[in-house]
Amino acid sequence: MPVQNNKVSETGGDSMTTEELDIKDRLRRGADSQRKIDALRLYARKIKIDENNHVKVPISSTDIEKKIKAEMKKQERSNKDALDLISSAEDDTLEAILIRRYLLFQSIEQVADELHYSVITINRKTKQAIEKIIKNEHIKESLMIRNDIE
Repeated sequence: MPVQNNKVSETGGDSMTTEELDIKDRLRRGADSQRKIDALRLYARKIKIDENNHVKVPISSTDIEKKIKAEMKKQERSNKDALDLISSAEDDTLEAILIRRYLLFQSIEQVADELHYSVITINRKTKQAIEKIIKNEHIKESLMIRNDIE
């Protein structure tokens, strides 16, 4: 697959290629699942009392637990995919930054502080890591295609 160089803008950041945005999206899926799990748990605790002092739960706790368990499995798959992507950066510093950002859900400021870098450097290294991941994904795809042909 040829490298796409068409730049698209992302809110609050530099313009990125569609491939870079795709990688960031895949890295963020675990965090999105965690937010959904947190919201479901909050919803499960929302209890209403009717006019006869009967407890009314918006949805059965069993149904909510099923949804939470399903979302946790989805999050586990997303986190495995993210960790596989992160590992393909093949650079300990870049991987540490991505793990903190996308698996530990730390802010850019937290990562910068804990790793003793500036926020600008963390942003630059994050972009560098994503570019390395894309490059290594292309190499992996080329090898797979070559092996299929042989």
